[in-house]
Amino acid sequence: MASPPKSLTRFELSLRQTCKRFRRRGVSIAVSTDTRVKEVSVTEEVITFSLVDGRVVSVPLAWSWRLSEATPAQRNNFEIIGDGYGVHWPDVDEDLSVEGMLYGVPAPRPKM
Repeated sequence: MASPPKSLTRFELSLRQTCKRFRRRGVSIAVSTDTRVKEVSVTEEVITFSLVDGRVVSVPLAWSWRLSEATPAQRNNFEIIGDGYGVHWPDVDEDLSVEGMLYGVPAPRPKM
């Protein structure tokens, strides 16, 4: 059995495995996912990624301590990176991934 491409996220790998299990049982499902970021929005309370496949993923701003301590101008200065699988805020050196938001993984705070 060929191994899946390394570029697939854990979500996509899990989805593929689920589809294979359904097909073995004679059930057909059609699922199309494209977990790349299309748009980003940051408010005083929420970080939101709009994905290419139409989903909208939001997490509390507090999940990113760097962004929660940033000014509105710093929060709005971002770039979509990694072919759309992440977002970088250069002013505060923060990177968030679509995968982390889908799995609900807050950004870790450094230990002092």
